[in-house]
Amino acid sequence: MKEYEKPRFYSYEEIRSAADEFAEKNSLGQVIPVDVEKLIDNVLKINIVPFPSLYRSFGINAFISSDFHKIYVDEYLYTNLEPQYRFTLAHELGHLVLHRQWYRQFRIESLDSYRRFVTGLGDERYGLLETQANYFAGLFLVPSKHLETKFKEEAKEICRFISSHYKGLKRDKYIGVAVDLIAQKLRSVFNVHHLPIRIRIEKDRLDELIP
Repeated sequence: MKEYEKPRFYSYEEIRSAADEFAEKNSLGQVIPVDVEKLIDNVLKINIVPFPSLYRSFGINAFISSDFHKIYVDEYLYTNLEPQYRFTLAHELGHLVLHRQWYRQFRIESLDSYRRFVTGLGDERYGLLETQANYFAGLFLVPSKHLETKFKEEAKEICRFISSHYKGLKRDKYIGVAVDLIAQKLRSVFNVHHLPIRIRIEKDRLDELIP
């Protein structure tokens, strides 16, 4: 079995810069939710291909071909779970932006070739690629400037709620609930699941604004 080199490590801030630069290049910085499907399909001309039972049978939400011409997506996700579908597309876009040169050395053209690719990588290398693509997706779909503005708007109400319901309670006992409530409220704003929003809040240290 072929042993692959370890992909390049990108810091979170490097991935932030890459996501911001890519959004600016494609004139996506002003409007939320980001129309990632339109960008991929109409602008980048990457074909989005629904794949029946991809997750149920193989535990895979999606994968991108190494020539970056196709993204195969679990059909149920594509049809029924829009927030997760959007994040999945942005995740695959992260591979294109961050791992383009590295991916091109492989022939990922089908599910079988993708599974061989993942097996050859090993857990550590695969985990690194997936973590970086997840960070990219969160940063791309939940841009920092919009997140901070919307977070502050929602935090005012949450702080009032905390002061009336958690008076005298130590901060570490309620801060998790507060951040989760804000992330839940921002789901419809960014049209993604609340978990990526929560990670973005914590990575940008916006939770420190809650007393």
